[in-house]
Amino acid sequence: MAGKEGKRVAIVCMANIARSRTFEHVLREHLGRRMGKKVEVLSFGVGNPQKIVAAAPPRKINRRLLGPDAERGLEGARIAEPLATKLFREALIRGGYSFPGLYGSSKIVTPETPKRRNELASCDLILAVGEPEAERVKALLPAEHHHKIRILHDFVGEKEPLKDIGFGEDPKVAMDALVRTSGEYASKAARKIDALYRKREL
Repeated sequence: MAGKEGKRVAIVCMANIARSRTFEHVLREHLGRRMGKKVEVLSFGVGNPQKIVAAAPPRKINRRLLGPDAERGLEGARIAEPLATKLFREALIRGGYSFPGLYGSSKIVTPETPKRRNELASCDLILAVGEPEAERVKALLPAEHHHKIRILHDFVGEKEPLKDIGFGEDPKVAMDALVRTSGEYASKAARKIDALYRKREL
């Protein structure tokens, strides 16, 4: 049940750059159509986006995304995030969704970020894009919050998880596909979340 802070739902992926940020915006619009502005939608990462990008072999890094900085390791990774955010903003608009504009760094939750852990724990429902993310959330939060964690594609009755942007893919095509799939999943999620709140099961 939502507490004094109101209704709150979170979507979690590893880096909080692509999947969770995109789904956050799409779900917020779908919930808004059903419930107005009654539900706050948040997104978080449970990994380190710089390490995720920097760990990839340079030849596999998407040069269309990083451009000449593709070979620059962590420095290249640092510029990937604002570029990705810009490209996702454009993809969301092409998909018929609004976007408030470019915003700050990914919200990564770790044992060293107690305020973010508390923010995540305050959510009524935590949708993880996959099992690895769900397990990381369980490791970050006390057991009393584990019942809130659901795998996104299971929650909406789909067989496949939300696909991440792969290294080497055409970013425009991949991002448009992510927005499209996010819309399909978010429509189902919003309907289910609305029903669960109405039945006071969240």
